[in-house]
Amino acid sequence: QIKSRSYPTTACFAVAGPVANNEVDFTNIDNWPVTRGADLQRQLGIQKVQLINDFSALSEGVVAMEEHGMCKFMDIQKGRDGWMNEKRHKYAPKLVIGAGTGLGECLLIWNGKYYQACPSEGGHVDFGPRNEEQSHILDYLRNKYNSSQGGSPHVSVERLCSGKGIEEIYRYLRHRYPENVHRESDAEFDRAVEKAVVVTEHGKKCLLSASSRGIGILGAKLFSSNGGDVGSSSRKNESLLMQQALELFVAIYGAEVGNAALKFLPFGGIYIGGGIAANLKEYLQLSPTFLSCIRDKGKMGQIVRKMPIKLILSDGVAIRGAETVARRKLQAFLDDI
Repeated sequence: QIKSRSYPTTACFAVAGPVANNEVDFTNIDNWPVTRGADLQRQLGIQKVQLINDFSALSEGVVAMEEHGMCKFMDIQKGRDGWMNEKRHKYAPKLVIGAGTGLGECLLIWNGKYYQACPSEGGHVDFGPRNEEQSHILDYLRNKYNSSQGGSPHVSVERLCSGKGIEEIYRYLRHRYPENVHRESDAEFDRAVEKAVVVTEHGKKCLLSASSRGIGILGAKLFSSNGGDVGSSSRKNESLLMQQALELFVAIYGAEVGNAALKFLPFGGIYIGGGIAANLKEYLQLSPTFLSCIRDKGKMGQIVRKMPIKLILSDGVAIRGAETVARRKLQAFLDDI
C-alpha cells in the first residue's frame, strides 16, 4: 500500500492453471471463463493485478521462507556434497513438485537477483508404467476414459499422481482383486466425499500396524521379519487393498519426482509440496518405496542421488510466494512514479 491510499495498489493471485499474458484458463474447472488480470484491475480498483500459477506461488514461497529460516522441512535425501563447487551449488536450479488436487511441477532458476519461478504443466505428460501391475492400471484407465476423450489413449501422470489418482488406483484394485476387498473400509470409501482420505488413512494405519509387529514392506508386498508371508487371517480387520493402493500411488509419485529430476537437474534441491506428501510423512519414513522409485533411473540413478530432497511441512507457503511477487510488482510500480 501507499500511505496516501487506503486500499492496495498491487495484488497477486495464485491460480490453478497455466498463465499467459496475465490470463488464466483454469485447468480443472469446466465451463469457467478465461480470467484476465486487466479485468480484475478494473473490477477491484487495483492498479496492478498479477496472476501466477499456483505452483509458482508455492515455489516462490519456499525460496522466500527458506532464506529467512521460516520453512520447516523433513529430509528425504540429503544429497552428496563435494562434487560441485560451492558457488555453482549455491545458484543451482531448484525443483518444486507436489501432488494434491492435481500434480504441480515448477523449476526455479537464479536470474542474477533472485530465484525466478518457471511454471510448467508437467503433470499432464503421459503416464509411463514401470511394471506389469501399473500397465494393467493404464489399460483400466484407457478403457474407462477413452470415450470421453474422443478415443485418445492419453492418460496423464496427474490422473494417478493426485488425490483423484489415489481413488482411481483403489477402484482399479478392487475391480481386479474383488476377493481382497475389506467390506467395512470399502463401504466407508463409497460413502465418503473425500475418498482419497479414506484410502490414505487406512493405508497408513495398515503399514503402521505392520511396523509395530515387526512386519516390513517392500514395494506393494508385505513380508514378515523372519522372511515368511503374512497370512491375511491374522490381519482380517485391516484393509490391505487400501494399503496396496497407497503403495502403488507412492511408487508412481516417486517415479515422477525422479523423472522431473532428470529433466531439470535441480542440484539446488528438490522440494516436495502439496497436502498429500505432508500427510504421508510417517509413511514415507517407514516405507522405502518413495525414495527407491525416485532413484531407480538406471545409470542415471547416481545423478539423482546427488540432489537434496526435502518434504515441505510448513503451511501458508504459497500465500507467502504470492506476497513476494506482489512486493516485486509494487516496488516496480513505485520505481516508475
